[in-house]
Amino acid sequence: MSTRDTIIPKLRKLYLCRYGWNGGVQVCLYLGEQSDGYLVQKWRSNSGRWTQPVAIRKTDIVAKAVRSDLLKHRVTQMPQA
Repeated sequence: MSTRDTIIPKLRKLYLCRYGWNGGVQVCLYLGEQSDGYLVQKWRSNSGRWTQPVAIRKTDIVAKAVRSDLLKHRVTQMPQA
């Protein structure tokens, strides 16, 4: 990812985040910065729940989530504030 393509996340917006070693993505909610990365909550489509806040690398946010992403990953609710 080049500097030109860097995503600057906005608070409490949904993004696609990279996970695992096989190039998988999941929906995550941006909560803020933490040390050298970001603090997010991830959507677990297999259980239909949001994770507790976790730290990820800045390069793990790959795109803004759009409606089709939410349908694909079966996001049915937003986390409680």
